[in-house]
Amino acid sequence: MEQLRELSAVQAQVAEMRQNIALGEQNTLDLEAQLRYATSDEYVVQMARGELGYIQEGDEVYILLDEPAARLGSPPAEPPAVVEEDSFRPLDWAWWQSLLQQIRE
Repeated sequence: MEQLRELSAVQAQVAEMRQNIALGEQNTLDLEAQLRYATSDEYVVQMARGELGYIQEGDEVYILLDEPAARLGSPPAEPPAVVEEDSFRPLDWAWWQSLLQQIRE
């Protein structure tokens, strides 16, 4: 009877070890897939563009500058007036500020 209990305990240990091996093999496969992706051109481009702000030939780049008076140390201007949504004034700083404020809300 004692041998049957020992055999059962050993079989349970073997089953647990096999499960741990299967989990380890899956973990290895996942890590290998991550490594392949991290060394791929797609990942390099994603990191260069997203994290480092690099651009590629043919990209359109938009740079939004601070209001000129604020950059020169002048006192702050009056708060921008509310801009109607249907009016588009590309050179009006107050319009851009109003637009960005609406987007944030």
